[in-house]
Amino acid sequence: QIKIMTDLDAVSAVGIREDYAELENQTGAALTSHPVKRGRAPIPGRVRHSLIPTTRSGYLIAFWLALIHVLAAIGLALFPWPGWRIFLAAATLSFLGGAAVSVCFHRALAHRSVTLHPVMLQIFTLFAMSNGSSAPGAWIPTHRYHHATTDTHDDPSSPVWGGLLWAHLGWIYQAPPPPAKYLLESERKYFQFWSRLQIPLLAFALFMGAPFGWAAFFWLGSIRLVFSLHATALVNSVCHTRPGAPAGTDASRNVAWVALMQFAIGESWHQNHHALPGCAQ
Repeated sequence: QIKIMTDLDAVSAVGIREDYAELENQTGAALTSHPVKRGRAPIPGRVRHSLIPTTRSGYLIAFWLALIHVLAAIGLALFPWPGWRIFLAAATLSFLGGAAVSVCFHRALAHRSVTLHPVMLQIFTLFAMSNGSSAPGAWIPTHRYHHATTDTHDDPSSPVWGGLLWAHLGWIYQAPPPPAKYLLESERKYFQFWSRLQIPLLAFALFMGAPFGWAAFFWLGSIRLVFSLHATALVNSVCHTRPGAPAGTDASRNVAWVALMQFAIGESWHQNHHALPGCAQ
């Protein structure tokens, strides 16, 4: 059950007015099509390092990213073609995981432009996290903060800071957590539940194919996770490189070929999304 909400519906949803001040201009939830407040422009000559983690959790995340890439390389070397059954299973899981992130994390939870049945919310969250996504308690406030500070000094994932490599992967293990106001009090209990399942679900995602043989282990695990990771990461990097965008302003762009890696779920039309973040399409 999915209900498409208008911008007016979204503005009044779940007490947003009470939890956030200056709704249209300050909130990272970006529930309406109004422009958000812009922060400072990038500081000339100051860039974040694109490779070295800065915290303990950053090292753990970097280790996970390195692990799945090494395993994916080994898997492709040993099983460059796993057969149609395993290939289609991996593609289906990647599609379901990407769609779950787009519909559930992005539209329903971060922007509240779609309302999901509670059961579907749980199912979509499971599929999203089994596809390598972070828990909603990290994903949602970070995304809201990204919208509130798009391509400014404070943006957690803008390529303006450290180039494409940093915006593609480096920020994942380097960016500090967003301000607490970008997570509603009414959301914390639900998000904390899924945060406790982060490591078990990543382990499940990596090893789910093991009972079906080595080819399935690599293709349903690390190869799928690496493919899904880069399909999503392209939105943060390539889809924020619009030529001629003034420093410190929204540099999002629509990139048609990115849709090929995302099974055409719509996230590659990124400039459209930043122009109308409260739109469910």
